[in-house]
Amino acid sequence: MRKASRKRQGPLSVTDSNLGGRVYGSSLLWSLLPLVVRVEMQLGATAHGVLLTCIGLGAVLRAALLSRLRKSMSIYALVACTSIVVASSASALAFTSSFLVSCNILLAADLA
Repeated sequence: MRKASRKRQGPLSVTDSNLGGRVYGSSLLWSLLPLVVRVEMQLGATAHGVLLTCIGLGAVLRAALLSRLRKSMSIYALVACTSIVVASSASALAFTSSFLVSCNILLAADLA
């Protein structure tokens, strides 16, 4: 029996190129979030809920802006920018203890 080979032609699709990075980056931010809220900011469940709301707001904004960004940028540039923003956001979240700064970081991270 012959194995069926699947060759990809043309540019990467958004789901192929962005899914792996988003899953890894998002899980990194989500795993850091309770630690940052409890230890660094010394806040409770309400603050954690507000930060999760910022993540959700970023996702809604990303859905609204993605079609415009895909028209103005190549898929490779979009993936590169997304990777840089998520990595920078994870680093910044690890070093901040300000609640408002963390809200903005998470909004930007999920917007990417």
